[in-house]
Amino acid sequence: MSNVGTWMQNAAVPYVMYSLTESSAWVGLSAFAMLFPGVVLGPVAGAMADRLDRRRLLSWSQASQAVVAFALAAVWAAGVRSPSAILAIVAVGGVLFGLGMPAWQGFVSDLVPRPVLPGAVQWNSMQFHGSRAIGPALAGLVLATLGPTWAFVANGLSYAAVLVAIALVSARPGRPAPSGQRVLRQLKDGFSYARHHEGIAVSLVLVAAVGFLGNPVVQLAPVFAERIYGVGAGAYGVLTAAFGFGAASGIYVMGRLTRTHPRSRIVLAGLFVLAGALAAFGLAPVYGVGLAAVLLAGSCAVGVGTLLLTSVQLQVSDAMRGRVLGVYAMVFTASYPIGALAQGWLADRIGPRANELVVALALLAVATVVATRRPWLRGLDGAALAP
Repeated sequence: MSNVGTWMQNAAVPYVMYSLTESSAWVGLSAFAMLFPGVVLGPVAGAMADRLDRRRLLSWSQASQAVVAFALAAVWAAGVRSPSAILAIVAVGGVLFGLGMPAWQGFVSDLVPRPVLPGAVQWNSMQFHGSRAIGPALAGLVLATLGPTWAFVANGLSYAAVLVAIALVSARPGRPAPSGQRVLRQLKDGFSYARHHEGIAVSLVLVAAVGFLGNPVVQLAPVFAERIYGVGAGAYGVLTAAFGFGAASGIYVMGRLTRTHPRSRIVLAGLFVLAGALAAFGLAPVYGVGLAAVLLAGSCAVGVGTLLLTSVQLQVSDAMRGRVLGVYAMVFTASYPIGALAQGWLADRIGPRANELVVALALLAVATVVATRRPWLRGLDGAALAP
């Protein structure tokens, strides 16, 4: 319920930015402001997730993000039409999101024993991206009928659901880092652990490639909707929702495939198909074809990303979990907004269609290199270290 509201806001912000500026670069900048603070805060937040009570940390971060959502609603309702003001509020939300992300991922491991952790990670990703399908579709309806204010209000109200869930759910206590250790030392240990563990290191490199090249396709959806297809807010919401529908189905299908195939093979196949989906979106002659391409792109991008996160969760020791997930959060939250910013800039200069072809070729090159490196692929299938 809470993530449906989050995705309503995530669809409303780029729509609002493009309607105010008619600039792909501003759309990319809004994604940058939303996620880039996690680059700086990810490792620090990971150390916090290992030192502090994750339940309290999550409650604080979720309540604070609700305040940000209501602030966006108040600003828009007051008639403020400044892209800079909206960008500033979105950036504050990005800071709060960055502080809570490692604690959220680590909290999943507190809820279940390790043997069923892959299923828990997949279910957590499915609920997040399933709401990514519902939220933008609702946002398109709300934007077309009631306006952006109510999309932001809906997000603010939705945080009540997750706050109640966090208060009621039963979780085993985590293994906090020694309180005498300095935070900087813990950060250094997290980076060192991730760098020297081959399977985790490969997962981080690949999630960076997917985040930079694949995920920004959804941020350019309003550009394609208005400039290429000439459709309104409702059709834009459906286009954005298609990425979420594809994401939820991709997580499920790839999760099932891991029962009979190594994660490495599924990840590799997903990278190649994602490159093809991005190229198809760039070449799509009509809205319907573009919709199908976004659906496939969401399936591959998020399905692959979930398998990479599962690989990290399975291979990291309990004592280092928060810090390593903080590094993961830093890599993901750096690659996605930087990719959105770069692709928004490039789309303004060479056109959105040509931009998609460029990123498709780049991702194809990444997949080809990975296919020739057997040790890298084996690292994705590695077993956990001792806790």
